[in-house]
Amino acid sequence: MFKTGEVLSSPGFNLGLPVYPLLFTQGYTHTYTFMGWVTPGKYDYAYIVDNQARSFGGQVFHVRSTTDDPVHHIDGMAFFMYF
Repeated sequence: MFKTGEVLSSPGFNLGLPVYPLLFTQGYTHTYTFMGWVTPGKYDYAYIVDNQARSFGGQVFHVRSTTDDPVHHIDGMAFFMYF
């Protein structure tokens, strides 16, 4: 059995940095990195980082709905995982 930290530190990843969970959409159409909730205590919109900048004003860091969003043609969040 391997330890994720050992595998990641060997090529030089800095394990002292904060770890953010990866989120997966319904139907596994997209993954993105969760950075925080837009409004603490409400779970409908999150700050995220992904490669969908073309749909969000050229910004890789943007607000994304956690539910289906027909305006941006995106699927809602299904689950998340930490490494």
